[in-house]
Amino acid sequence: MENSHSRFLSSITAKAPATPNLRTLLPLSSSCWWWEISATFVGIASIVGIVIFLSHIKDTLLAQWNISAQPSMIISVLATTGKSAMMIPIASCLGQYKWWRFRRPAKLEELQLLEEASRGPWGSLMLFFHLKSWEAPIALCLGLITVLATNFEPSAQQILSFPVREVRLSNSTAKIGMVTNREVSDGDDLRRKVLTINTNSITAFTQGVLGSPKQPDFSCPMPAKKCSWDDFTTLAVCGDLTDYTEDPNLRGAVHWTCWDYQGCGPLACNYTFPPGPSRTDNHNFSTTVTMRSNSPGLINTQMWSMVEDSGFYASKLAVVESSSFDHCEQAPPPVSLFVLTWRWCAKTFHNVTATPLGLNVSSVTEENLIVLDEETLLAESTGLTYWTNLQSVLDVVFDSHSAAINTFDALFFIAAYSSGVKELANSLAATFTGMVMSNDTMLGSPYLRMLEGSVYCEEAYIQVQWYWLIPLILEMALTIIFLVASIVLNRHQPIFKNSILPYLAHGLEGWEKGELDIKPPESTERLEEVLFNQMAVLGRAGDGQLKLRKC
Repeated sequence: MENSHSRFLSSITAKAPATPNLRTLLPLSSSCWWWEISATFVGIASIVGIVIFLSHIKDTLLAQWNISAQPSMIISVLATTGKSAMMIPIASCLGQYKWWRFRRPAKLEELQLLEEASRGPWGSLMLFFHLKSWEAPIALCLGLITVLATNFEPSAQQILSFPVREVRLSNSTAKIGMVTNREVSDGDDLRRKVLTINTNSITAFTQGVLGSPKQPDFSCPMPAKKCSWDDFTTLAVCGDLTDYTEDPNLRGAVHWTCWDYQGCGPLACNYTFPPGPSRTDNHNFSTTVTMRSNSPGLINTQMWSMVEDSGFYASKLAVVESSSFDHCEQAPPPVSLFVLTWRWCAKTFHNVTATPLGLNVSSVTEENLIVLDEETLLAESTGLTYWTNLQSVLDVVFDSHSAAINTFDALFFIAAYSSGVKELANSLAATFTGMVMSNDTMLGSPYLRMLEGSVYCEEAYIQVQWYWLIPLILEMALTIIFLVASIVLNRHQPIFKNSILPYLAHGLEGWEKGELDIKPPESTERLEEVLFNQMAVLGRAGDGQLKLRKC
């Protein structure tokens, strides 16, 4: 009896298999994740490739890029490769998480949500509307990475920009005229020289009177966008204005006499200006301006030159301006009195730039030149010496111009009323300087030389905006972190990931017959109504097979 009873117990034990230990039956096999690990390495390689490529091409001129594939295309290919590789482990982690989630009881609805989340951004976005953060934090983080991955390629496209910068041309040189030593012929020779090149000088002078000073000779060759020169000093002409009208002391220094003819005849007035302190012995110049009621204009002028006690050579232009000069008036009419003064000086030009159309000077420093003798001028600050014929240059400018067209007073009248006398003084000073620094006018110097400068053109270059790499690196780092976390968390779990085979091999268990029946016609919506609120857990059934068991 005892033997038969023992055999019976043994047979029952053999037929009723014990519930296996999941930890012992499913040891970790890292080979189950080899595809995801490989894809992660591909993604890392893509990011590293982008960094290396960007380091190689940054600040490169776009014109020097000789490959048919543009830099943006190469970045796009690497970024697309990296994103595609990154999505493989993310999708697998989401797919595996749905099985890991059911190690404890959960709604069957979550199985569907996590399955859809593993397929792309839309399903991942739906997780945030159906799952609570404390229920499935890992799933929500994986879903967030999937959604943020949509920014992977747009961020990569922002990495490169192609701004324009100035590039110095090594095979091209800009030039501008400057005079370090000044020498001209005496007055008679200069007058003969004016007759041969008078047209350019008259044109320059007239334009200066009308407010368009002559520019120095310069060359800014194409395809230059800009040319520039270092600061330089040249012989030049400086001008200033003394207004005798507003200052009573100055106005009192001007002596005037008026007379008329036969009662209401033409009225004439002489205005004699003080010549100023002079150290020259030659005072054979007139400082008197005559105004007559029958004069063709309401402005008259008188020019004289002298060497002042200060040692500066000065050319002065006295100006008498009247708004009304009625010959029937017995009293002298109201007039405005000015003296325009031009001196030889040394001008230092700072930050000179040019385009093919014109010059631009940031600032100018002026220093009046001291007369050492009849031909020598000295700049005290630098010790530079300039040579000129002081008794002829500026005098001849006006004399020759008057002899040629005899319309200076008319031009002066137009300029004074359009821009003002002070502006006219500065404009003429700039004009004389431009004539000195040019080779085609009567003030052109044999000591004129062309100062070389730099030529710049605008060229597009490759600029790398490194901060746009942050989203790419961050998303790749999160991918690596969650892949490692998924491998560790599922080390004793069945590795199904996104496969549909587990649905075929392992069904539902624990529901009564007819409890899950669906009335025809069957549809996804009716399946959701029946199954979504059912609670289940993944475990071994009595036959040792994995099932989603009702709980």
